[in-house]
Amino acid sequence: MFNGFKIWMSVDTLLLTRAREMATQICLANGDTEPLGRKWLNSFMKRNPSVNARIGRVIEASRIDGTRPEVLQAHFDLFYRVQQEFNVTQANCWNMNEHGIAIGECVNSLVLSTSNKKRTYVESPESREWVSILECIHGNGNSTTPLIIFKGTNLQTTWFSHNTPDWQFTTSENGWTSNNLCFSWLNHMFISETQPIHGRHRILLCDGHGSHVTTGFMYQCNIHLN
Repeated sequence: MFNGFKIWMSVDTLLLTRAREMATQICLANGDTEPLGRKWLNSFMKRNPSVNARIGRVIEASRIDGTRPEVLQAHFDLFYRVQQEFNVTQANCWNMNEHGIAIGECVNSLVLSTSNKKRTYVESPESREWVSILECIHGNGNSTTPLIIFKGTNLQTTWFSHNTPDWQFTTSENGWTSNNLCFSWLNHMFISETQPIHGRHRILLCDGHGSHVTTGFMYQCNIHLN
């Protein structure tokens, strides 16, 4: 009676209870009042190999919204239009992103999803303390020097070992990028490390973070189009 029924829910330690509750609601809606057996979930998953348990990785709700097909299509339409208009080669198309690493927390949880997925995600609205990595890569696979942002006022030598990579390190009040840090990265790292081939234009893809769309940032991009 559950063939084709797919469960996709965040559960953590209440995986069995939540799944049983959902299945019970479906049974009652279809007029079936027979209680589920103690081993119902295991039997259900054996009967439905398309459902499996996965670790749900945390992802912001805004990122989920940004994966809607119409949003993605609009983004790529604009990108290809600009690329063709300015004849930008793949080697001159750069994508910059800031990735945060939570300190001292493990918030992954067990979820049920389709078995053909290697991973799934769980929305998390909470704000957390991060060490941020600002990184940039182009279409042929080369990358600029990463910028690592710690929470603090000054860099501490105790944070680093003898084999620390030759990256750039700095601090901010909350461990995230700021308007000044992002502007400095643009001037001293991206522009100097990504000189376009034969004087052609560059494309720098950024997300909607406020530090990426300040007047100073946009103006600096405009005067360094090539």
